[in-house]
Amino acid sequence: MRAYQQGVTLVELMATLVIAAILLAVAGPSFYEFIQNQRLSTMTNSFIGAIHTARTEAIRRGTTVSLCPASSVTKTACGGATDWTNGWIIFVDSDDDGVVASTDDRIKVSDTQVDAASIVSPDTHMTFSNVGFTTTGAGDYVIQMDGCTGDSGRTVNLAASGRTGVAVTACP
Repeated sequence: MRAYQQGVTLVELMATLVIAAILLAVAGPSFYEFIQNQRLSTMTNSFIGAIHTARTEAIRRGTTVSLCPASSVTKTACGGATDWTNGWIIFVDSDDDGVVASTDDRIKVSDTQVDAASIVSPDTHMTFSNVGFTTTGAGDYVIQMDGCTGDSGRTVNLAASGRTGVAVTACP
């Protein structure tokens, strides 16, 4: 009676490892690009969602509502600049100045932290009137991931009517 050995030889194991290494070398860059594109899509969709929320709340409440970049990760005040990397704040802007006052009602504070990305905006905040039109902040908001190459950016266009559109944008 002959005994059978189970397992693989060293040559078979090395051949399998070489094939796996080749597959990883080919698939690795594509997978990284896939992850970057998913992050960009998530960031763009979150930003557009915030714009729609601010506009909807302005119409629903019949008052001025603003959306501004947060000044820090604590998200207690507007940044007063065009840096959206700490997220954003949506609030009822009772004095129409684009700055969160202690008397202003905060509608939503984003839980989004813009890691390894940038949002370049035309203004320090956007404000929606009680009919949903923008009174401040209309223009193009460019969203790009760090290390952006080719046509991997997105431009969110906010029209004066309050409507948004998205286009693919070339990286610098």
